Amino acid sequence: MDKVLKHSVKKVQKLNARAGKGSTTSLYQQIEIGQLCVEGHAYWKANKKALGMSRDDLCEAYGYGKTYFANLIKVANVSIEDT
Repeated sequence: MDKVLKHSVKKVQKLNARAGKGSTTSLYQQIEIGQLCVEGHAYWKANKKALGMSRDDLCEAYGYGKTYFANLIKVANVSIEDT
């Protein structure tokens, strides 16, 4: 894992620790986590061969299963007002 992706993963892990509280603030943090996952996923797609990571490896780096990771990416596309 290179520097860019590692930075994204660390940010997600830090936010994930704070987001599990079930408040309005945690909802905003979940959306922010989704946006970071979108950025990391886009970077991974562009550099898949150079990174030598499969999608399973990417999800594992973030600490999520494939389905939850995909759901986070979908959430990032929904505006906060719609939520």
